[in-house]
Amino acid sequence: MPPLNSRMLGLLDEVLHDERTTVRMIEAAGRAIAAEARCHLAVPADDKRPNHEPAGVVTARAIAFARRIGDLVVLEDELAAAWAERRAGRLGNEAFEAALDRVAAALDAWRPDLSG
Repeated sequence: MPPLNSRMLGLLDEVLHDERTTVRMIEAAGRAIAAEARCHLAVPADDKRPNHEPAGVVTARAIAFARRIGDLVVLEDELAAAWAERRAGRLGNEAFEAALDRVAAALDAWRPDLSG
C-alpha cells in the first residue's frame, strides 16, 4: 500500500515496484527516499520554532518557509510528470533515470533556510 501522507514517497514507491525499474532507478529512488525523509523531519521542526521575535522577522520567516515548501512541491511535480511520461512509454530508461537523479539530487541538496 503506498504512503498516504507523502505524494513523493507514493511516486517513489510506484517506481520501485514497476517491473521495468532498473538498478540505477532503484539507487536514485533510495537516495530520494532518504533525502525526502530528512525534509519531512526538518520541516515540522522549523515550522514550530518559537516566534517571539518582531513581527517582521516572523513574517519574513513564514514567507521563506512557504517558498521552501513550494520548492518541494515543484520537485514532486517534476517527478510526477516524468513518471507519467515513463508509464505512457514516451520516456525511455535513460531519460527517466536522469529525471529521477535530478529530483534525488535536488532533494538531497534541499536544506531548510528559514532565517528570513
